[in-house]
Amino acid sequence: MKPLTNAINITMLMLLAQFVQAAPRTIDDFNTGPYQGASLVSESELYIQKGSMLGGQRHVVHRVDQINPSLSRTGRSAVTKGHLIVEDGVHAASRLQVSYGIEQHGSVTPLNLDLSQDLANGQFTLHFHSIDMQNQVDVIIQAVTSSREVFQISKQVTPPVIGSSFDVSFPLADFRSGKTGEPPTENDFKSIDYLTLIFQEGGNGGNDFAVDSFDIR
Repeated sequence: MKPLTNAINITMLMLLAQFVQAAPRTIDDFNTGPYQGASLVSESELYIQKGSMLGGQRHVVHRVDQINPSLSRTGRSAVTKGHLIVEDGVHAASRLQVSYGIEQHGSVTPLNLDLSQDLANGQFTLHFHSIDMQNQVDVIIQAVTSSREVFQISKQVTPPVIGSSFDVSFPLADFRSGKTGEPPTENDFKSIDYLTLIFQEGGNGGNDFAVDSFDIR
């Protein structure tokens, strides 16, 4: 019976290892560093918040542009009660850029984030609370290495059901270098200096959405 017991123990250890590896690591759950952005009309604003997010600081740049300038509608962003929220007025479109590892004046405080062992099966995941229209939101994630090479992935996101929660995953293996177009190697992802998460309107404007958390698993 001893060989069978050993085999069972090994199987259990393997399953436990897979479970541990799959446990998500939170980048930002938006429970700390609240802010209420200004109403913006064809302008941009910088917001800095400190908290329990990756690197201890969140660097946010919100840019609002008018699709129809004669309406002069506003856009606004906020982090409140565990949500990142973007609200755009009619014919107003925005670009929200959220960075981790960037200081107020654009200098880098390296995250030293090692993603090399996650490259084969790991993925960033955005947990959307909702998008309130069938409009498209373009999502871009950039991972910047210590040599300042930018690896990027992008997706065009529309809600499966308007107003419902849903997840969007970004496999690390699908990232591509902005310099060579090649996927990252383990060596490339051994030390990530900073991460940038970008949300852009799909071109229609007037869209509102909320994100509950951003993690890697």
